[in-house]
Amino acid sequence: MFFRSMVAVGLLVFSHLAFSGTWYDPKLPFKEAVVTYQVQGTMSGTKTVFVREYGRKSAEYSDLSMSVFGMKQQQKEIVITEPEWIYTFDMVNHSAVKTSNPTKIFKQELDKYTAEEQAKIAENAGKNGVYLLKGMQGKVQKDILTLHGYRCDMTSATGVKVFTISGTGFPLKTISQIMGVTSVEEAVEVRQENPPDERFEKPQGIEVDYDPAIDQMMRDQIKRTLKNLLLGVPLESKARHEQEMLSAERKALHN
Repeated sequence: MFFRSMVAVGLLVFSHLAFSGTWYDPKLPFKEAVVTYQVQGTMSGTKTVFVREYGRKSAEYSDLSMSVFGMKQQQKEIVITEPEWIYTFDMVNHSAVKTSNPTKIFKQELDKYTAEEQAKIAENAGKNGVYLLKGMQGKVQKDILTLHGYRCDMTSATGVKVFTISGTGFPLKTISQIMGVTSVEEAVEVRQENPPDERFEKPQGIEVDYDPAIDQMMRDQIKRTLKNLLLGVPLESKARHEQEMLSAERKALHN
């Protein structure tokens, strides 16, 4: 259930970026920053995101706990994003994985198209942002409010609202209520300062696993997405399928 709510949030962010025209490599309005979040609801705790190079590099530290059927589950993760790789460290189970940064793959695959084709892909990406939102019964409201001095857009769909810094996919507030999982993640402080170097260092003593097959699956998906965007094929079906899955699971819970 929690996974599906995160998929819904992910689809919202993608559709918003597509709609705004910065769909695969958005640039943040600050070069360096430390953003602290408070998470409340079914999952609660804190999260801090350290940003460098306008978002090309980041380190996310989360310390959360979730109560499921009266059982408390702890989640402590460190996610380090670099231009080439994304490293995810599970500090509870002392395990880690790395995957290629999707932005890198998008750029590699996009560079295979001509300038004219790239322009068509960008144009259709904006249209597909609308298709995705319609498929999730959602919408975008641009420049709707100010959070921590930054104008924000609101992207919403059934059970989820995401407030992102205008023109980017960087969330300052996320409200979700899906399948009985309620969560409010909100930035409580945004400081424009150079984060400490040690925050970007990978934890010692944890072996990092890498599965090339996962990267290949991601590359294949990106290839299909770019091809469909070039042809003008709507991506609505993916969003609609996800919405149908959420609706089916919600009905099952109430039976």
